[in-house]
Parts: sequence; structure tokens; C-alpha cells
Amino acid sequence: MSARTPTPSAEREGDADTSAPEEQPSPHAVLLALVLLLMPFPLVLKKFTSSNAGYDFQAILFPSDLPLILLIVVMVPKLVGRIRARTLGICAWLTLALTAWMAVAFVVHPSQRGVADLVRLAGIVAIIVAIQELHTKLERTVVLGALGVVAVFETVVASVQLITKAPAGLNAVGEFKDPFWNFGSALAPQGTLVHPYVLAAFALVAGLVFAVASVQRRSWRLAIIAAVAVAPVGFTFSRAALLGLAAAVICLGTGLLTADRSRYAPAVIGICVGAALTAGIWNAGWVNRTHQTVTASGAASLTTDRGWLIHEAKLLIGAHPVAGVGPGRYVIALQERYGYERNPTVAVFKPVHNLPILLAAEGGLPGGLLMTALLLGAGWQGLRAGRVGLALWLVYIPFTQLDHLGYSFPQGLIITAVWLGVLEFLASERGRDEEVSRPLEAPV
Repeated sequence: MSARTPTPSAEREGDADTSAPEEQPSPHAVLLALVLLLMPFPLVLKKFTSSNAGYDFQAILFPSDLPLILLIVVMVPKLVGRIRARTLGICAWLTLALTAWMAVAFVVHPSQRGVADLVRLAGIVAIIVAIQELHTKLERTVVLGALGVVAVFETVVASVQLITKAPAGLNAVGEFKDPFWNFGSALAPQGTLVHPYVLAAFALVAGLVFAVASVQRRSWRLAIIAAVAVAPVGFTFSRAALLGLAAAVICLGTGLLTADRSRYAPAVIGICVGAALTAGIWNAGWVNRTHQTVTASGAASLTTDRGWLIHEAKLLIGAHPVAGVGPGRYVIALQERYGYERNPTVAVFKPVHNLPILLAAEGGLPGGLLMTALLLGAGWQGLRAGRVGLALWLVYIPFTQLDHLGYSFPQGLIITAVWLGVLEFLASERGRDEEVSRPLEAPV
């Protein structure tokens, strides 16, 4: 996959007194909401590199970077407080360690693009901690509400694009002039995001977050939001998204076998109907992906040359096993090494479609090990949170193994941060089996 250049106890330190009147949300809640609201818009505010090459060679400032930088600054005292109080979660610790090591790799291989990547990695830490610091109902409502607004907005925009087979007229906020990718004769829209698969990943994470809220509150209204949020999975034709959705539905669906099945029914029905409806209406792309999978003559065609991408990554890792090629420099390093892509079916240099391997290439073997530990740590938090947490972990994990969007794209990094933050929130706030003591909140 490649992209085109864009033209959530009082004993814990820092906990708020939830008995106090909820007059206004905290600054970090507002900033987090702003990050989410601005995330979909890939407007180029400033390019720090002079090249006209593709995004993989550029250091670009996007709208969401502005509140993200402020959020990093605001969350430093909260981060320090949690470290001192020993309440920093495993996902935050591992992301902090990964960021620190990538800073070491940056010193060895500095670049303007590396600066941007380090800031956004620090932003993941800030988002995770900010979600943990959403102590009041108002704060959680603000952030979850922002997530819902963006999810519904992207579903509407992508649907309009698909129905009209044309842009939705949002070029002023970053919509691409050609917001489609071809899957045989079928078109997959990307909304205002940078690729249909980024839209699919966001739809899955947002949809499952609202499904979790629906389970916690036994809410059909939240289940409807989950259905709308997850709908783009049906017309973005990502096999990784289909795998993640199936795993999440099976996991969450086990709740239907319990005595408390009425708690799970709205969420399960919502995400199933939301994705199935759009997949049934626009099924040509799925027919093409099924044909591609069934008739694949070998591993290369079955995996769309992911084996070759792994081969290239191994060469870079072998040449730079300790500090890697530097954050943000994967494609740059490939071009420096080879000059041009030697595999004609791949055509252009692309990041390897696996996050641990990608981080091992950019940050050396320690970077790959830390990313692997982070994904496993997220899985542990999902297990601690019960089936709702495990379902959330499962829905996104295929993208971490079969794609690069969760690290290489700014929008993908924010999606990853929300995923990690909510998993950490669910694990830390779990009060009894399958529930948490403080539910996610949203307008109903």
C-alpha cells in the first residue's frame, strides 16, 4: 500500500474530583478532541523539504500537528506525575521507550523527516496519557463525541464520492482531486484521508470504540453510531480490515452466549450490519479481491508482493542492525541504496507492510523489538479488559502485521494512538468481568 502526497481512583496522582461540577473540559481533553477533528484533513501547511518527490521523502506540517504539539507540552506534567505515582500503563511505557530509542536512531541518521516522525511518536505517548486523564463524564463525552463526528463525516464523504464517482467538493480541506483507488473495475474511495486502507483502519477502530461504549451502556443509539462508523470497511476492499472485523465480531459475539447477551446484541448487530450493508451494495471490489486470492499463482501475487518488501527490509536491517536507517528514512534509504525499484510489479519503493519489521529497519533491532513488545503489551491490556478489550485489539492488529499505515502516515499514527489509549483505558478502569468502572461516554 502506498499513498500519494497530500495537495480516555482518586488515589492516583492527577485524578480529578469527579464529585465536582463539570463546568468545562480540561485543556488536554479539548486538545485531544481538536487532534481528532483535524486528523482527516491532509492540508499541507508547510513543507520543510524542498523536493517535489512523494510523501515518503517529505517533512510536512499538517493541521492535526498543531494541537498535537500543544498536547505533548500539556501532557508532560501528567506523564511525569504518572511515572512518579507508578500509574503509567504498559502501552504508554513501551511507546515512550520506543520514542526514546528512535531518538537515538535519529542522532545516528538525522533528517528533517525524522524530526516530524519523532514529534508524532511523542504525540502517541501524549494521546495515550491524555485518554487516561479523561476523568469526568464531560471530558469523555467531548473526546468520544469528536471521534464520532469524524467517523460519521468520513462515512458520508466516502459514500458521496462512491455514489457520484467524483470528489465531494472538499478540496479546500485536503480532499484529493482523485480520491479513488482501483480494484479491478471497482473504485474504493478514501474520503478525506490519504488512502482507502487508512479509511478502513479508522472505521474499524472508531466503530469498535463505539461498539464498546454500546456494550457498556446497553445502548442501541451508540450501536447505530458504530454501524455508521464501520460502514467504510464494506467499500474499501481491504482484506486486513475484513480479517480484523471478523476476529472482533467473533470475540465480541461470544457475549451473546452469556446470560448478559442483551448487553452485546446491539453492538454485534450494529458492526455486522454496518459493514455488510455497504459490502453488499458495492460488492464488485470484493469479487475482485476474492478472485485475486483464489487464483493467486504464488505467494507474491497472493500477498501483493509483501515478500519482496520484507526482502528489501531485511537487507536494510542487515546493513544497519543497531540504529537502523533513521526514523522516517526507510524509503529514502532504499533509494540511496538501489537508485530504483528492481521489482517491476512493485514499481516504486514502498515501506515494508509490517510494523515490527519497519521499525527494525528504521530503528535497528531494538526498534523492532520495542514495537513487537508494544503490540503484545496492547494485547495484554485487551485481555485484562475482557472480551470488549480483546475485540478492540483484534480489530486493528492485522493492519500492524500486513500494512505500514499505523506508523508511516500521520493519520495512521493518530489511529494507532487512539487504539492504544482506549485499550489502556479499558484495562486500567475495568471494575468487573466484561465491564469497566467508568464507561466511555457519548451523547445519546
